Amino acid sequence: MTTLYITDLDGTLFGADSRVSDESVRLINALPANKLFTIATARTPATVDLILPPEIGPHIPAIVLTGAALWHHDLRRYSDVKLMNTADALFAEEAMLAQGLAPFTYTIDENGGMLYAFGRIPHGRSAFDPLTPAERAFVDERRELPLKKIIIDDRAERIYPPLLVFGIGTKEQVDRAARTVRASTDCAVSVYGDVFNHDKGFIEVFASGVSKGHAALKLKERLGADRLVVFGDSHNDLAMLSVADTAVAMANAADDVKAAAHIVIGPNTESSVARFIADDTM
Repeated sequence: MTTLYITDLDGTLFGADSRVSDESVRLINALPANKLFTIATARTPATVDLILPPEIGPHIPAIVLTGAALWHHDLRRYSDVKLMNTADALFAEEAMLAQGLAPFTYTIDENGGMLYAFGRIPHGRSAFDPLTPAERAFVDERRELPLKKIIIDDRAERIYPPLLVFGIGTKEQVDRAARTVRASTDCAVSVYGDVFNHDKGFIEVFASGVSKGHAALKLKERLGADRLVVFGDSHNDLAMLSVADTAVAMANAADDVKAAAHIVIGPNTESSVARFIADDTM
């Protein structure tokens, strides 16, 4: 029997230092051929490829951008890209701006290899330093990455269609923006907290139907796997847990994530995902 194991990264496969432990690398490298391993993350390949050790792959497509696309690490290309309606993207931007968030709208180039993130600044912010500390950290950490370009300019021409709209703020800000978008569009909306700062929230708006769960099922079918095992800790993992044959939550997961899982294992700080996969005999 072939099993496909799909894990979230932050708070799940990654330890407290946002890296994969040496033990996890060793265990994943030793998996037999009938245990297929990959990741599902809200991150883009620009940061995944920078952080994930190349020796553990993923050697099959990774689910990135919360399911809006697959990333083929060996080909350095996206596939299965789910683009947004332009009007919905603009509505999501305005909903975030109304809550004081700076929306970043991602587009993908025609060759399927480069992401562009166009940022807009809410009215009334300082022209000298218009980004909040959280937004500034987001931009600075990604400014020089080879697979992503961030442009903060309302006048910049957006040549390619939108892929997602992203914002960072307080939990209250992102929750209010999410309610507005959900009430007026059929977009998929993902809201989740920061692993390290519980006062910080993130919002992502995608085309209708986009989720880690939908992407996981499609990947299982494509690879011909008999069984799907998934691992998560956050609210944006719930869709993936809901479609798994075996849904696994981390000990450090949110309470509703634990409630949705079939099994709760150790925390992300103890190489728990890799240990579970190595010991799994079903």
